[in-house]
Amino acid sequence: AKQAFGSISRSISKTTTDSLSTNTKSSSSNQSLGNSASSLAARLNGGEIPRAIGETMSGDDDVMFLRLRREAAEVVKREPILTILLSKVGLLSASDFPTFTSSTDPTTMSSLGSSLFPTAIIPATTFDEVISRIVSHRLSSCSGGSSAALCPNFLQHLFQEAFASDELELGHTMAEAVREDAMAVLRRDPACETLLEVVMFMKGFLSLVIHRAARRAWKPDTTGGSTALQAGDIDRKEEQPTDDGGSTVKGTRFVALLLQSHASSAFGVDIHPAAQIGARVMIDHATGVVVGETATVGDGTTILHGVTLGGTGKESGDRHPKVGKDVLIGAGTKILGNIFVGDRAKIGAGSVVLRPIPTGATAVGAPAKIIGFTPKGERPGSSVDISLAGVEPLAGNKQVVGVDKKDDATKESLGLPVDDGVSANTIQKVTETEVEGDTEESTNDGDAA
Repeated sequence: AKQAFGSISRSISKTTTDSLSTNTKSSSSNQSLGNSASSLAARLNGGEIPRAIGETMSGDDDVMFLRLRREAAEVVKREPILTILLSKVGLLSASDFPTFTSSTDPTTMSSLGSSLFPTAIIPATTFDEVISRIVSHRLSSCSGGSSAALCPNFLQHLFQEAFASDELELGHTMAEAVREDAMAVLRRDPACETLLEVVMFMKGFLSLVIHRAARRAWKPDTTGGSTALQAGDIDRKEEQPTDDGGSTVKGTRFVALLLQSHASSAFGVDIHPAAQIGARVMIDHATGVVVGETATVGDGTTILHGVTLGGTGKESGDRHPKVGKDVLIGAGTKILGNIFVGDRAKIGAGSVVLRPIPTGATAVGAPAKIIGFTPKGERPGSSVDISLAGVEPLAGNKQVVGVDKKDDATKESLGLPVDDGVSANTIQKVTETEVEGDTEESTNDGDAA
């Protein structure tokens, strides 16, 4: 594999645009592109590079990076118009560009774009570098192209620093989380066939990459108190601002906010830099997703478009939802307030969740109510049971424990009658208990064991 990539790692030589002529049909240009891509694909597919993640390779080579290189070579063989884009993000080498001669038709060159032959393209050498170049290219392009306010080189450096950081977000470094996110999308999204699609075009994945970098750039001042308003400060905030000579800028937060703002503009996804998101998370379609400052999202969760993890008003402090692991949140769902959604929960599309959802429960409606439980062993975030077909009903064989008898409002939110006599003394951990007919032993005057 190292020998195969020896020639691919060379820098681009001088372009041959000055040898273009006006005497040949456009077909020769396309044929040259295709032949060059075929040559690259042949070198990458000599049997030394694995075709699937997980196949054995010698050394410390990044298998996901090599897979991206192989897929890029196969794509440009069929769709040569993508040669420039894939080379800019580091997935193709300059030596693999087609050699244009005097037989090339300038009309074809114009149709392919004036930037077909950049003067210097250096191939990427790692998966982290490829992702950094893809995201920086997308952000700088969306912010105005050549007159962009964001410098692509600065962005690439910022993302690569974040990839190299040891800072953990719910127990994962950025390098670990991004790889797991990419594979989660590839496994769960039936419309996605290649890893290249995930990293190039899936805006939910790209938004998470930007968020993870923004979080590592989010360094608010903690020595002089939180930048969030304390209780009783809301009225003071709404007063006419005055310049008393003091500074209101604390810590380093503005680069993180800049990334958040541009990600929202480019992809329609608004994730506060301070939010905490685990690994193996898929945000499908992604448009309209909002995640608040103090929200958390556990490992293995799937979130569909239009989901809001928001607050309930102007309160300050810890005010956003805490979503557990392996949770499925359907399209258009609104989860509001500092409430907990337990591991392996399913929230149906269009639901409005205002109260805690217990572990393994399935909730639908506005306001959301419990209709059943996830079968044992199922991980809703991975199975993506959007139709809620795999739900064991509440009636007859399920019982919710952990709800105080006097807490009628909580029992109502769980879809239980307020006078059903469910016994327990806390709501901190709500679990499910299976009742197996005559084999279930009873204690305490008939309560389920």
